[in-house]
Amino acid sequence: MGDFGGFQSELSQAISRYDMAISTLRGQIVSSPEKLKSSIEDLNLQLTRDQEVLKDTEARERQMNGKMNALAQYATVCFSLILFLILD
Repeated sequence: MGDFGGFQSELSQAISRYDMAISTLRGQIVSSPEKLKSSIEDLNLQLTRDQEVLKDTEARERQMNGKMNALAQYATVCFSLILFLILD
């Protein structure tokens, strides 16, 4: 009798594990192809928008780097002029 109780307990645990696995798999099943297609189209649209934002951000970065380089050159020239005026 003791073996039957242990077997029944193991069987119940196995059934619970399989039920959880089945629930997980059911959650992954696509409910409708139209819904999946719509989700893919939404993701594609978001990707396109994100790529445009990235391009704009990269362009602004290049502009800012150019301005920073120009300012660094101006600072060097100003420093040289100040030294010239002080030491002259």
